[in-house]
Amino acid sequence: MTLRNIIWNLLGLGIPLLVAVAAIPILLANIGAERFGFLGLAWGLVGYASILDFGMSRALTQKLAQNRNGPDEPEARSIVKSALALTLLVSAAFMLGMMGLAWFGVDGLISARQTPAHQISLSVLILAVTLPLQAVSMAYKGVNEAYLNFRGISLVRIFLGVANFGAPCALSFFTVQLHLLVLTLLVARLLALGCYFILARRCLPTAPAGHKAQINLNHTRALLRFGGWVALSGAIAPFLMQADRFVIAALISAEAVTSYVLPYEMVTQTLVLVGAITTIAFPVISQMIDVNRDKAYLLFRRWTVRITLMMLVVQSGLFIGMPIILNLWIGPNATNDAVMVGRILCAGTIWYTIGTMCTSYLHAHGKSRITTLLQLIEIPAYLALLYVLVTEYGVIGAAVAWSLRVAVDTVLLGGAIVFLRNDQKEDLNKTFRTEY
Repeated sequence: MTLRNIIWNLLGLGIPLLVAVAAIPILLANIGAERFGFLGLAWGLVGYASILDFGMSRALTQKLAQNRNGPDEPEARSIVKSALALTLLVSAAFMLGMMGLAWFGVDGLISARQTPAHQISLSVLILAVTLPLQAVSMAYKGVNEAYLNFRGISLVRIFLGVANFGAPCALSFFTVQLHLLVLTLLVARLLALGCYFILARRCLPTAPAGHKAQINLNHTRALLRFGGWVALSGAIAPFLMQADRFVIAALISAEAVTSYVLPYEMVTQTLVLVGAITTIAFPVISQMIDVNRDKAYLLFRRWTVRITLMMLVVQSGLFIGMPIILNLWIGPNATNDAVMVGRILCAGTIWYTIGTMCTSYLHAHGKSRITTLLQLIEIPAYLALLYVLVTEYGVIGAAVAWSLRVAVDTVLLGGAIVFLRNDQKEDLNKTFRTEY
């Protein structure tokens, strides 16, 4: 958990965000709202494609980090090969499904006035090829995280983030054809995959003489047990994070969503600080668990306190300056409701910070099933709470519901860690009594 790795992570997350802020208004002006909307859907689909690795990125990080410098480290290449085989199988099936959509006329399912049908179909075909590249890239990224190569990851992430927004923006000065704009996403991810692959090969230990990496069903089953739950969580998490705005649109109006989304985006962007630390904490704790579980827990607790105090300072500043910041950023849209929403979400993000660290700790122990089951339990309760509070208090009710959900989620995750620690101590006592 070095400061250098944290800084690299911050650069990898922050620079693409700055490029997006600068490029999006230009891109919108050059290609128009309709094509920009299609491009936005493409960005969203490619981002969501990370679940097509079936949780292998997270599973690889956890498994390889635990095996580092251990007796099973020579199996690292076989573990990676087993994970890639599963990733390619799942993503290839999805790719064929998207190609089928393009073949049977996906353009007929989308209302478009200015974008020709053939451009939409070609764009879908390009995205179909892009998604497996993204999924495999995430798997190789997991390898790099296991070996703490955050400098390499951040450099690729910076390139990818800049290309994601900058390349379509630059091309929009010469053409507005949708499929050519989407093609930049394919090229960027192909280059990123090559970079992640080279970096991963450098990280992996040299195989012993005569040892050939092979797909191993035992490795595949172990990865699948962990990664399957992560994949399910990856599908649920965006729903839990985005459901509030759809409920607001349905129960109030689309215009009311603006008063909620703008402060929400402003407050939650500060979570890049949390991501910069938890991404490092996960592989470090994973490696430490087999060596010294108490030391791993102390590391988790120490960094949870540090990151929580850091976010308290950041969110306190936002809380106090919310009216001024919103007025400078969005002018007339900075309503009293928007200010109140932002302030409530400031409190919620503190809970979210602690919960993210708890999730990393449980995942480091291989307990992805626990975190995913908690999310499944939360869905109906959260939707009911959203309905009641939005109906009664509007967008402010939505902010309260979001903050309450992440607070309850954090408490439940903390409880799971307490039970896990107690079980570990009981196992240690049994071992001691057996041996002595």
